[in-house]
Formats: sequence, C-alpha cells, structure tokens
Amino acid sequence: LFLKDTDGDDKADVREVLFSGLDSADTHHAANNFSYGPDGYIYYQRGVFHVSNVETPWQSAQLSNKTGMYRFNPRTHRFSFHADNSPNPHGIDFDYWGYHYATDATSGRAFQVRMDKEKPGKFKMFPLLEKTVRPVPSSGIISSMHFPEENNGNFMILNSIGFLGIKQYTIDNKEGELWGTETDDLLVSSDGNFRPTDYSFGDDGALYVADWANPLIGHMQHNVRDPSRDHEHGRVYRITVDGRPLQASVAIDGQPIPALLDVLKHPTNGVRQRARMELSERDTDAVMAALQEWLKPFTGTTAEEAHHLLEALWLHQQFNVVNEGLLTVLLNSPVDDARRAAERVKYLWEIEGQLGAGTITVMDHSMHMDGDMEDYFAQELSPEPVMEGDTLHVQINTLKEQMKYDRVKFAVTPGMKVKLTLNNIDAMDHNLTVLQPDSAAEVATAAMMLGLDGPKKQWMPESDKIIAATNLLSVDDSETIEFTAPMTLGDYDYICTYPGHWQLMRGMMYVVEDREKWRAENPNVRGNDDFVREWAVADLSGDMDKLKSGRNLERGKELFTAASCVTCHQVGDEGGLVGPNLLDVATRLEPAAMLTELFEPSKVINEQYQPWLIELDDFDEVYGLITKQDEKSVHVIVNPLVSADATEISRDRITEMTAATTSTMPTGLLNNYEKEDILDLMAYLRSQVSAK
Repeated sequence: LFLKDTDGDDKADVREVLFSGLDSADTHHAANNFSYGPDGYIYYQRGVFHVSNVETPWQSAQLSNKTGMYRFNPRTHRFSFHADNSPNPHGIDFDYWGYHYATDATSGRAFQVRMDKEKPGKFKMFPLLEKTVRPVPSSGIISSMHFPEENNGNFMILNSIGFLGIKQYTIDNKEGELWGTETDDLLVSSDGNFRPTDYSFGDDGALYVADWANPLIGHMQHNVRDPSRDHEHGRVYRITVDGRPLQASVAIDGQPIPALLDVLKHPTNGVRQRARMELSERDTDAVMAALQEWLKPFTGTTAEEAHHLLEALWLHQQFNVVNEGLLTVLLNSPVDDARRAAERVKYLWEIEGQLGAGTITVMDHSMHMDGDMEDYFAQELSPEPVMEGDTLHVQINTLKEQMKYDRVKFAVTPGMKVKLTLNNIDAMDHNLTVLQPDSAAEVATAAMMLGLDGPKKQWMPESDKIIAATNLLSVDDSETIEFTAPMTLGDYDYICTYPGHWQLMRGMMYVVEDREKWRAENPNVRGNDDFVREWAVADLSGDMDKLKSGRNLERGKELFTAASCVTCHQVGDEGGLVGPNLLDVATRLEPAAMLTELFEPSKVINEQYQPWLIELDDFDEVYGLITKQDEKSVHVIVNPLVSADATEISRDRITEMTAATTSTMPTGLLNNYEKEDILDLMAYLRSQVSAK
C-alpha cells in the first residue's frame, strides 16, 4: 500500500494498492522481511505453505507455489521470483557493496544470493556459513558509525530457540564469494521467553531489536489456539556501546536534491538507503540532471570514489534510466567489489530486456504452476531393513514439515547387531536416540533441563537409559550408528531429544524372539498409528466426577511410571524429588486444579521447585534448582534427572540471579495416552489420598 498524508494531520488521505496477491493463510510462512534493495526493488521471502497470484502490466498472472525470495519494483511494477530458499525463509539484507544475504528460519541456514551462471536469468542461494543455531527469524549486516569498526560489516543472525540472542559473523570475501566465521555473540538473553525477531539501526546508530516475548512459539508441538500463548507482551530493546558517541543525525526529509546526493557518500547503509527513498519521490529528470553534475569530480580510481559511482548507477537503476556509459566504466573498475556490483546491474537490465536487445529474455521465471509444493514434499521413504551379513541395517528418514520419522516400528532379536542410519530430510535439526523401555519422557525432560548448555551438548543429556544415539543432524545430513540389541525382550523407545520434538518424533524398537513372525503381524510400520493428541484442561474437566468409581487403579499406577512421572515426583515415599510430591498436590487441590498442574505446568510454579539462572563473575552461567542458600553460598542441582548432588556456589561469585518463568516440567507428557488412561492416572493419585 502507498499511503500519503496531504493535510498534515499524520493520517493517510491517499491509499493506493501497489501490489497484491499474497497469501496470508499461515503466519509462520507469511511474506516477511520486506527489504528495499539498492536497485530499487523490494525483496521479500515466504514459505512453502503459501501461494501467490500476482498480476502485473508485464505478463499474465503469475500463480506460484514456489517457496523462496521474490522481488517487486514499485516504480515499474515488475515482479518476479528471485531465488529458491526452503522451506520457511526469513531474513534479507544488502551490504555496502550490494552483496545480498538471506536466511531460512526453519533450518537456520544462511546464504549469499548471487547470479546463477549455469542458468542465465536466474539467481541462486550459496551457503554463507556453518550454521550452529536455529530457527532464525531475521538476519542482516551491522552498519553504524556508533558501533566499533570491528563490528561493522559483520553478519548477524537472530535466533529464538535454544540460543536466545544474536550471533555475529565476520565476512571473508574471496573474489566475490563470501564466507562467514562466527565471532563473539552480539546479544544473549537469560530470559527463556526472549524471542528476537527483527532489528533495525536507528538514525542515532543504536541497534533496535524486537522481542516477541512468548513462551509458546511452535505450531507442531503446541496448538495455535493454545491459551498459554502470550498475545499481550512484546518488547523493543535499544543497544548502544558504552563510551562511544551516538551517530550524528542526518537531515534527509525535504532536503534539496544536491544535498541528498551528498548523503550517498555516508558510510552507513541505512542512512544512504533513506536518501535513496527520499530521492525516489522527486522528479526523474531533475534527479538525473543533478546526478550528472554530482558525478563530475569522481574518477573512480579509489574504493571510495568507485562506491560513489556505484551509488549513481544504482540510482539510475532505481529510476529505470539505463546509462550504458556509467555501466561500462564500472564494469572495468579497478575496484573488484564495484565491478561485481555493476555485473549484477547489467544482469538485471538484461533480464528486463533493457540491454543488448534483451540478451536474457527471462521475465516469466516466476511462473511456477501447480506441483511445486508437491515437489517440495515429495521424498523417498526409507527402504525396508535388510540383513548385511550378521548385522541388521535399518534406515529411517524424517518427514518434511511433519516432525515425524517415516518408520515408527522395527524388530530385532536379542543380541542382534544393528546398524541404524538416520537421514534427516527435514529442514529442522533432529536426532534419533534409542532408549530403555518407558524412559522417553525422562530422557526428553533431561534434555530440556540442559537449558543454556543444550546447543553445546546437541541436546543430548547424560543418562544410563540411552542405548545409542546419533548426533543432531541438519537438513540433508545423514549418520549411521552401530550397537548391539539388548538381550531382554521388550519395547524400546526411540525419540528425537531436541526440546519439544519427542512427543511426535518417536518410534519403537521391539526386541522379540521371532523377527519374521513379528513382521507378519505388524504390516504397518510406516505411519504413526499410535494415538497422539495434545490434551487441554477443557478436554477432561467435565470427567472429574468419574474418578471415584469404576477406574483401573493398577493401570493408573503403571501409567505413573510409564509417563515418567515417577522420575520427578513422589507419591508418598516413592519417586523422584525434582517436582512436588503428588500426594501432597492431590491432598491440596481439587481434581480440576490438578488437571491444570498436569497440562499447564508453567501457569503456577511452586517456589520450592522454581528453576533459576545464576550468572557468575567469570561470565559463566548455572541453570538449575536451588536446594538451599545462605549468606555465604547457594546450592544448586544443575540437572536433577542426571544427579541429585547439588553444586555449591559462593555468593562472592554471583553477579545476578533470575527466576525462570517456565516450569521444568514439559508439556505433552500424556499426549500418547487415551482419555481413559489419563482418568485412571488421576484416579490412582486421588486414591492415595483416601488411603492416607
């Protein structure tokens, strides 16, 4: 929309639709990070769950299911698909020389966007760095006179799960091919609900960061309508550098054209961009005439002057005025970065048919008709397990955008040698961890309790319940592990331990006497045919009057162990000490209130079991449960599922202590059980009160 205020009341009197046809069905995949390029195009990205149906004056309507980056020119109304990026891309920026950057939210991958020399008229994403975090809502380049020189030009990644903050990378340029190397983190938060989602450098050179501030962000492991979602809070942080002056304000709005052209000499990307935007509303002939005068002193032999010439070329491109003379000068520039930027301008002018009688006449490469989404989801299922000598080779694939394994059952015999291969086809990070029977919830909870250490340890806790495990695999990664099947017959879980994944990403390895007989009796090993439902308080609150009679208390007791409640909670004298004694809870609370404790554990956190983040004087951090404290020290259990031994920390070392807002008890522990099972569990807990 173009909005204009004509009477000075700060309300738009003019409302003009410039561009439409964008889908809005899925908030995760919506068009995002609209970025105004130096060439005058507006760039944005959107995900695989959307389609677009855009009409322009240049060609027939462009119906597209293609996930990736698009470009739209608000002056000429040219519109086109720009480059593939899947499955849910967020993050776009340009640097001083016009090098183009992008990221994908789901996988956390970062890219340099360059011309595809193998496919004329196309652009392509090239890997920019070795990714260590995900998901990435936004990314970009540091450009501020207020920030130290060693930060300027660095690439930032904003991450919102696991690592909560902003990663920073130095950029190495090898003949126009960029590579990022991780350096000091720019921002880290100890608030478990910190969700940095976008940023902007202000006129003062400070960095402004938008914080979504929400405890629930997933749309797979949490329902979109989950009442725990926070619809009210959100924050913007302003980051400045101690001891450094703020960036001087630059007058732009309403300034004469020659003054605006001089702003194009400014070292800061955002300031120059504002000058270009202000110039865009001026008369084309007036701007071009003033630009020719502004160019006269520059020879282009130095990097600084070459950049001035490049800004002039970009201005021609923005105003849709071809200047082949200036283009030729820059194509032969002694400054490599300027020459490469000119090559990109030439490439786009050829695509648009404005050079060489349309050497590259590719204006319809955004015409991606039906089938692209199907192409994205299309994948081969893993082959059937086969014997390789005396070893059973089992291959399991992840399913794209479903947070599931494609094989949820397989059988082995006692002591059999097993070779297990996990192929991660999905864009999210996943692993596969084979466990002892009835220990999935316990190990998943221990992984979540790793807290700030989770990314470093690949969300793999120390536990004697783990039989074998792969590393955490990124998209298209594969790993094979080998182990010997247990000698004891039984049902052995396998799960992904990344926080929030295990409720859906789980399967079962059956140790059986006769594998062939088991295979004949279990033809469906592909789909997840086990019951899975995300229970809410409202689903069972009307059944609380059914607890007093007719319930299977033995089944309830079994479920108390199977769901790993016993790992953290006692009933009477049996069980763990991580959470409150459930006998006390049942005595204190009515059944409906107990349901809330089960399904919404973070709603009210018992002070005795409150997790704390403790920051130390050497910048180290400890996250855990405080068992006791006095004037001299604080005793903390870091991961009670691994060890109940407390670590003593001297008060002299502590710089700050912050109470976490999220309970250590995960949600979804009962998602694999039927309503009658949960009622039996509740009845068992209530029966212990009566017995007492």
